[in-house]
Amino acid sequence: MAAPDDEPNDPPTSEDWAKLVGSQRHDQYTPMGQIAMYGDFAMGVRRLRGWRRWVSLALIWLLLALLVAGVIGTLGAVLFRRT
Repeated sequence: MAAPDDEPNDPPTSEDWAKLVGSQRHDQYTPMGQIAMYGDFAMGVRRLRGWRRWVSLALIWLLLALLVAGVIGTLGAVLFRRT
């Protein structure tokens, strides 16, 4: 994993970590690489079939509903707080 001229205490590079986790992306540690990986994950949900697709979609909607309820609850508490 380390090059022959590397010192033994050198921290691993992103290429070394990519080999460890089996990633095929060379840009996974950049912002654009992260966005692309999230997009790949999100598109993977659309490729599922059967009950796994429905479960994953239900989880997504549940998380979005909880997020919206949290935002509405926080705004309501802030805007209608009695002093």
